[in-house]
Amino acid sequence: MTAFIRFWWAAVKPPAPSRPGASAVRTHKKRVKRVLAGTALALLVILGSYFTWDHYSTAMERANRELARGLARMSPGHYEAAVQYLDRAIAIDPQLAAAYLNRGLARRHLGQWHEALSDFDRTSALDPALTSAFDERGRIFLERGQTERAAQEFSQSLTIAPTASGFYQRGQLFQTLGQHEKALADFDSAIAQLAEAPFVYHSRAAAKRALGDIDGAHADQEIASRLELGQQP
Repeated sequence: MTAFIRFWWAAVKPPAPSRPGASAVRTHKKRVKRVLAGTALALLVILGSYFTWDHYSTAMERANRELARGLARMSPGHYEAAVQYLDRAIAIDPQLAAAYLNRGLARRHLGQWHEALSDFDRTSALDPALTSAFDERGRIFLERGQTERAAQEFSQSLTIAPTASGFYQRGQLFQTLGQHEKALADFDSAIAQLAEAPFVYHSRAAAKRALGDIDGAHADQEIASRLELGQQP
């Protein structure tokens, strides 16, 4: 800063008494104008950079606040309000994948499946690691009877992240299709990750029963009953 002030003063200070005359004054005035114009331009650039940085540095914070408000309203009777807050989050930060994912969930609950699919597509494009988008697309396709598309979505989800939820959803699909051995394998994988979920044991019991394993089905039903009572399996 000191060096800049010295440079600036050297450029604008009046001509020395040893250099009198109209020519020296005119030269000095031109130099002063150039320096002042350059200084003004530099200040504009600095101020513009600061305000741009300030806007974008707080955009994520503001978007996350709207996202949190939307998440707080993700319950029956409040999904429309949730969508409004998530709209605001996306308007502030169009790259916020979590906002698209949750807006898609809200829209699915509102029966707006086409809009929900669009949001889930955008989620996957922004962050493929959010496998919930694949799972939710799979649920929509399954509800609409598009079983092949549903299977593709669940399998894609499991390719990226083999989660208990993904295995359970695909197992349910295989069960619906009558592919009980595949369903059983997926329920086994789900239980390996989520051993205290009674609903998975109920589903595995149904798959075992369909395959003729009555004793195994009874055993899974007993485990599910104990878990529902808060007991250890």
